[in-house]
Amino acid sequence: MISLFEKQARRLVIRDVAVLDPRDGTVTPHRDVLCNGGFVAAIAGPGDLSAELTSGAQSIDARGYFALPGLIDCHLHMAGVFQLEPPDLGEALAMPRQMGKNLRALIQSGVTTVRDMGAPAKVAVWLRERAAEGRLESPRILTPGPVFTAPGGYPAFMEELPPAVAWGLGQVKIGLEHPDEARRYVDELAELGVDHIKAMYTSEDYDDQRTPLPRLGDAQLRALTERAHHHNLPVAVHHVWLKDLGPLLELDFDSLEHLTLDGVMEPGHVKRIKERNLPVTTTFMTYGIIDFIEEMADLLQRYGETLFEPGALARVHGMVNQIRSRQLDMQGFGWNFIETGIQYSLKNLQWLREAGVRVVAGTDQGGAITPFGQIVWELRSFVRGGCTHLEALQAATSEAAEALGRPELGALRPGGPADVILVAANPAQDVRALENVDVVIRDGIVFKNWIGAR
Repeated sequence: MISLFEKQARRLVIRDVAVLDPRDGTVTPHRDVLCNGGFVAAIAGPGDLSAELTSGAQSIDARGYFALPGLIDCHLHMAGVFQLEPPDLGEALAMPRQMGKNLRALIQSGVTTVRDMGAPAKVAVWLRERAAEGRLESPRILTPGPVFTAPGGYPAFMEELPPAVAWGLGQVKIGLEHPDEARRYVDELAELGVDHIKAMYTSEDYDDQRTPLPRLGDAQLRALTERAHHHNLPVAVHHVWLKDLGPLLELDFDSLEHLTLDGVMEPGHVKRIKERNLPVTTTFMTYGIIDFIEEMADLLQRYGETLFEPGALARVHGMVNQIRSRQLDMQGFGWNFIETGIQYSLKNLQWLREAGVRVVAGTDQGGAITPFGQIVWELRSFVRGGCTHLEALQAATSEAAEALGRPELGALRPGGPADVILVAANPAQDVRALENVDVVIRDGIVFKNWIGAR
């Protein structure tokens, strides 16, 4: 079989484009960008690329367009199937198709790299390798496999897979009782080839009663991180409640996932995050879904069948209607965090940014009802929280790349990966320009080219 990579990751010239560097917002007009073998080979002025270099290359006339690196989503769930209960046989059979739709929506929206935050381990690694080979319409995937929590801990609605199923697919959730278990599981995941480790540090559920949940033990998290670092794997930790933040910040890990939902971070929290140089991931569009609920309803009306399998579409429709009518009936979810969580999150963004903490864009797409392909909603929330449009763009490009330890993904430059998107307006001036991404290239593969089609 000839892969998509073999067919398309050849020489490509993007002609007469304005190159935007998200690191500082500078724009260099009238550039020709040569991609070869999955990398940016050269960026030159008009006519400066030799005929030898460009002979036989595919060409895209990009006059009037801005070129910038592909977007990065630092927190999502690519295996999201939009349900909170165990699937029946029909729903299980639809899961691979839903995952394919998830990944396609991401790449079509201009997201070329994703940091997945929990999926069946063997499935996730298989999808990552298929994507890397160009055999799947997908962003570049970084994955941890399963999430680590306490036995019976968050997410309470998610059950560990039965051993026979986990043997084939990989586990999706692991409750740790002893530190030795943490070390053993990390060794297994490192051998499988995951990219990072994900842990949950949450003592209460999301319902209005804030039902207590078993929280991952400090000894288990220490063992998890120590063994992960032995394998050069970073550890990302989920938190949402203010009461958990102080103790968590005294433990070793590498990134803080989500902003505190039930209060403003204390000055000591912010200082500690800054001292430790911890990047923080936002996920506004999930925990602030109420701000986008009318857009969500319109999205379902226009593109629901494209984004969702029939069963998932019906479930999401139902949950959207519950939120719109204020008649919420979802296991483990209440109104308090839906109505007020976004306000605390936006304030915490302000405190962190003022302190100089690196805050990056993660959408939590695939979590709850959050659809794929709408990272621009996340960036609009950054602006609402007081960031400039350039700072919002950086949260999904250059700053995100630094947070992932992959700085080469944060700007277009010779020798870097050929991850390129083309838009008709400058997103450093208005991130809404990213609502219409006309060209998407990942590793030199053209996944989308709508120039001239609008």
